[in-house]
Amino acid sequence: MSKSKSTNLLAHPEIQRHTERILALQKTERQTREQLGRIVAEIGAELVAVKEALDKLSDKTAWLRWLRNHVHYSADTAQRYMQVARFSEKNRSAAVFFELDPTVLYRIASLPDEIAATLTPDTPLTDPRTGRQTPLKEMNTRALDRALDALEGTTPPEKQKPP
Repeated sequence: MSKSKSTNLLAHPEIQRHTERILALQKTERQTREQLGRIVAEIGAELVAVKEALDKLSDKTAWLRWLRNHVHYSADTAQRYMQVARFSEKNRSAAVFFELDPTVLYRIASLPDEIAATLTPDTPLTDPRTGRQTPLKEMNTRALDRALDALEGTTPPEKQKPP
C-alpha cells in the first residue's frame, strides 16, 4: 500500500471517529484512575477507624470477623487500603500518585516514610537488574519492585533454578 493511500485511510471519517472515541475514553480512564486512588484512601481511612474502635471495644479477632462478614475484604486488601490512607494523611502530596495504577500506589504507600517522601511519579528510578533509569510512573510492576527494594536496601529472595 502506498504512503498516500495509507494517509487517506487515516483521514477516513470512520477511522477518525474511532480515534476520537479512543482518545475520549483514555481521558476518562485517567480521571477514573485518579478517583480510584482517592476512594482507596478514603476507604482506608474508614477501615483504620473501624479497626481502632473494634480493638478498643472487643477482642482482637473482631476485626477479621468484621472484615469478612461486613465489607468482604481480605485482611491483605484492608491492610493495603489502610497503608494508602496513612500515606495520604502523612504526605499531603500523596495525591500525585492517585492517578497511577493501584498496585503502584499500594507499593509506594508501603515504603518507609523517609523513602516515600523523596518520590514523585516523575522520579527516575534504576532497575538493578537492567541498570536502566526510568521515571517511576513508566515502570512496570516488576522493575518498580526491584528499584524500590534497592532503595529500601532489601532484595527479594533468589528463585531456585530447577536442577
